[in-house]
Amino acid sequence: NTYSYHTNKLDDEAEILRRTTVTTRLLSYLAEIIGTQYIQRTLHPVFNELSRKILPEGTTYEVNPLRVDDENISQNIENVSEAADMVLNAICASAKNAPRTICQLCHCILTCAESRFSEAKYKAVGAFIFLRFFCPAIVSPESTGFHDTITPVLYRGLLLVGKIAQNLANNVLFGDKEAYMIPLNDLLTRNIYRLTRFLREISQEPSNDNIVMEAECEFEKNSMKSSDYSLLHHVLLDNTQAMAQRLYTKNIPYTNDHGGKVVDSAILSEMILRDQY
Repeated sequence: NTYSYHTNKLDDEAEILRRTTVTTRLLSYLAEIIGTQYIQRTLHPVFNELSRKILPEGTTYEVNPLRVDDENISQNIENVSEAADMVLNAICASAKNAPRTICQLCHCILTCAESRFSEAKYKAVGAFIFLRFFCPAIVSPESTGFHDTITPVLYRGLLLVGKIAQNLANNVLFGDKEAYMIPLNDLLTRNIYRLTRFLREISQEPSNDNIVMEAECEFEKNSMKSSDYSLLHHVLLDNTQAMAQRLYTKNIPYTNDHGGKVVDSAILSEMILRDQY
């Protein structure tokens, strides 16, 4: 599969699902189609609660001393910590509600990563489920269909929560690069165990029958928009050379009016443009 091919080409485990490639785009797109309702059920109640939360007077979610008075930083750090705990509580309790197709994707990622980078299998799952799935939703609630007002103050808080979630998934503490986040390392340390447990739970392999039934149901409810087809079209065109080379080495035939075999990117581009592949 494309993820196995992606993983086998890497020399460094830190690069797993970090680059923007056909594989990462396809995974992100599939997760969006299959996982929209899961995201909404998991995060929308938290977004609702945070949007109605009244912070202590004179405080925000800003923890960068270049942007806020020193006297407020300690309480602001506490505000961010509380928001992060709310988000992480919701995510870590949600594995049982995850679509089985998402679990299958996570299981595939774990299996492929384990064969290539055995010590980084959960980091690989975290790169997908957080970097490509939860974190974009955390920092941009409206992209998930959340329609209540998010203030600039809360947007800043959610951005910092997204950073926390990403570092947790990477199993990395904050350092000199973002020194103002170092006070939140205690939060990372006390959450790493339950986050690893969540990654383990969500990457357990479900039964195949349930995956097929669920996928069919989800795709029926989430039909592609014309803009989605356009995006997929551009992704395919941007990667025709790599696709053609791989199809050629695999000796995979294509079917059109003339029959034959993919021999170069020009032919593959023509097929995509004519919707023949």
